Amino acid sequence: MDENKIDKIFALENKDTNTKLQQLLKDIPIEYVEVSEKIIKYARTKAERKLNDFIYITLLDHMHMAIIRQREGICVKNIML
Repeated sequence: MDENKIDKIFALENKDTNTKLQQLLKDIPIEYVEVSEKIIKYARTKAERKLNDFIYITLLDHMHMAIIRQREGICVKNIML
């Protein structure tokens, strides 16, 4: 890969979390990563406590699966409502 084309590098301190993120990124479009990064950046400015690095994995996975379900017409009822 041409290093001049690299815009951002995602690396997490926890090796296990970093491995899971790498596996997840293989299947997720870059647009989802960009949106989740913006959401997390915003949340970090508003949160009154530190966010766990695992948020990258959970948010990306949640977004990815929610979009897949929506495209397939699968409606999951929120039991909290």
